[in-house]
Amino acid sequence: LKLESFIYGISKCQCVITDSFHGTMFSIIFKKPFISFSNSNRGKARFDSTKEAFNIRNRIIERSGYNGININLLIEPLNINETAFNELKAFSIHYLKHNLNIN
Repeated sequence: LKLESFIYGISKCQCVITDSFHGTMFSIIFKKPFISFSNSNRGKARFDSTKEAFNIRNRIIERSGYNGININLLIEPLNINETAFNELKAFSIHYLKHNLNIN
């Protein structure tokens, strides 16, 4: 699957179910309702920091919580902390520019 197709798919869908950190982040970027399954083999720490940063604990499910999934989250609008989003976005852009030596 090409990256462009992956991003386009998320941008045009109504909701997302994923165990991918990048699927989670693009869902947030495009403000798509989502449920993510935290996967200890695929960067659980990133899921944990994301759910704390954006106060979306109910949308990132750990294995022990699989039986208590609120499927209605897929039709409820995604409400994230815009300030936290903008701060993380600015930090990420600065980080990339610094590490790629871009002024």
